[in-house]
Amino acid sequence: MTRETSNRRAFLKKAALTTTVGGGVLASAGTAAAADQKLILESNGGSGSYTVYVNDTGASGVSSTLESGDEVDSGSSKSRISGDLSDGDRDEYTFTGQVTAAILRGDVWQVANPNGINLGGRLDIEGGGDSTYWVKASQDMRDDYSNLESTDSVSDDTCDGTLGFSDTDSYYLDGTIYAISASATDGYSVTVSHDI
Repeated sequence: MTRETSNRRAFLKKAALTTTVGGGVLASAGTAAAADQKLILESNGGSGSYTVYVNDTGASGVSSTLESGDEVDSGSSKSRISGDLSDGDRDEYTFTGQVTAAILRGDVWQVANPNGINLGGRLDIEGGGDSTYWVKASQDMRDDYSNLESTDSVSDDTCDGTLGFSDTDSYYLDGTIYAISASATDGYSVTVSHDI
């Protein structure tokens, strides 16, 4: 079993536990009225940092999980959520709407509890230095843009791959982002953008 396969299995096990404890992190998302979602960011055995954009101006942090430097900046149409993670750290935020972009550095897990808003759209994953990623969505994903390499794959509602030098992998996503795992090599980041 490769390290990458082992990490994915560990994430799925962690996600299943979070589903039980956190109220449906990987539950299916049907049509529903907008409601609060939970955004959870965790280190994956090391340190990391994150910047996540959501299309909600009222995003807020769960204060008991945040340290100085973890913050929410709201603009006229979105909020920017950012912070640092040390080993074992877990930061939580609430918002309505969807995750529209995530920039992850280091080894970081991101899990969102979708509220049923399924807008779909193009998903671009950018990075380099042989950084790796794994993304799970609420519905199917597919290769519509012909820019994947042999180290990239898509199956049903998940995609994963390795990002070479200044690489972008693109998928069409039906629905919203449930979870992202990124392992960015030193000096690189993994950027996930959902054009909804």
